[in-house]
Amino acid sequence: MNVGIKNKWLGWEELPNIKEGRCTDVFLNTMYDIVSTIKPKTILEIGFNGGHSACCFLNASPTAKMYTFDICRWGIEEKAESVLKRHFDINLIKGNSVQTIPEFLSKNKLLFDLILIDGCHDYDVVVSDIKNTMNLLNNDGILVVDDLHMGGVYNAVIDTKLEKLYDSKLIDIDIISDIKINNPSQLCNYTGDLKIEKQKFKILRRPFMIFKNGKIQ
Repeated sequence: MNVGIKNKWLGWEELPNIKEGRCTDVFLNTMYDIVSTIKPKTILEIGFNGGHSACCFLNASPTAKMYTFDICRWGIEEKAESVLKRHFDINLIKGNSVQTIPEFLSKNKLLFDLILIDGCHDYDVVVSDIKNTMNLLNNDGILVVDDLHMGGVYNAVIDTKLEKLYDSKLIDIDIISDIKINNPSQLCNYTGDLKIEKQKFKILRRPFMIFKNGKIQ
């Protein structure tokens, strides 16, 4: 997928400008290709912000039903939701995900084909987000953890032992030229590689990890 095509996605040009964070083109490119292949029917997202990753997912799988959770501190989230609601089935749940996700799941017994964790990057919150969603994947569903270069996120992934529950693949690590990856299918092989000097992280374009309930081809 040529990332330039994102400008043709339904709703993309109408989304508000974001004040913090953004989806990289590598993330959008990879996720659009994956989502358009697996065609998820149900999506759970933590970290809606300006709706750009949600727009990517829903254009790749237009009939999906999406639930997105955000603390809504920027004042743009409801506008973004209203833009995407014109085209897709999306529901924004406002509040701290540590509370809102368990509350939502207690009332809605759902499994998901796609889960994205990209909200608060503090260790305790990421651990909570992972634990609250890690057992909610349908067969062949995928769970994506973004911003793995941030210590709180990386340590949360390690400590929750996601790699022992699902097959995994790290995306966007290959741009560090002096690190050689031998087996890109298991998180455990990257444990040492990710604990590199902080200055080397400047080379990274926000690596993210994909976990699949089923073997990654």
